Amino acid sequence: MMHKDGHAGVSLLLTSPFVAAFVALELYAVGFIFVSLILIWSGVPDIDIFLQDYSPVDFSSYPVKHWEWIPLLKLTNLLMNYSGNYIEKVPTDYQMEEVTHRGLTHSLWFSIAFGFSVSVLTSIGLILLMAFDVFMDTTLYATLFRILVINPIYMIPLSFVMGFFSICFHCVGDVFTPTGIHFLTPRTDYGYTFDLFYAKDEVANRSALPVGVIMISYSIFFGYHLGQINTLYLVGGFFALLLVVLTIWMIFIKTRVGEVFYMVYDFFK
Repeated sequence: MMHKDGHAGVSLLLTSPFVAAFVALELYAVGFIFVSLILIWSGVPDIDIFLQDYSPVDFSSYPVKHWEWIPLLKLTNLLMNYSGNYIEKVPTDYQMEEVTHRGLTHSLWFSIAFGFSVSVLTSIGLILLMAFDVFMDTTLYATLFRILVINPIYMIPLSFVMGFFSICFHCVGDVFTPTGIHFLTPRTDYGYTFDLFYAKDEVANRSALPVGVIMISYSIFFGYHLGQINTLYLVGGFFALLLVVLTIWMIFIKTRVGEVFYMVYDFFK
């Protein structure tokens, strides 16, 4: 699997358009929450590394600390089997007996299931918050409204978006590696891949994070100056910068430049 920094960098890169939109709409708190949770959840699909030690997928074989994953895995399995009736090559009768690395937790169905679960938890949290306000005569919901600058109810669909894309962005990161993923099926053999670097490549992982930080920084600039600078210039600047940083990233990975750079960096650090 890619390292934490690698997935964080790819997630930041892919989150940058969302950040530009939040900044442009002056939804700074929402943008901060969005980026933070995308990063926190960017490693969720790799829970399969720990779950593959247990079989079958039920409460009797899983330790209590992993029980929360069982309903999510069951929902993922159900979604895939149902979708198989409409999408060719997607199974309709798959029964998950065990979890395998880069299997169902690295799929569209797990992305949907995770997003749905997060949105349900957000709904429950908001209901409890409103109930607390009623019974304790507080104004916590109104305070949250002022912090977010939007009605907190909108955090329910946003929670789904955050949960969904946090899994998808992780999968995009794994597509860079030779093994890749299948995304629509539970297969774990060689799948869709760009085959650019190995998951354990230290240079690729370390340098991915600066790439993501650079693009997030520009997205903040983009959102803040939208309406002040010609939109075509801002969009052109985004894609030009993206091309430059991705080119430099590939040079770091495919040549000894990255290895030498980090050797010098670590020496002086």
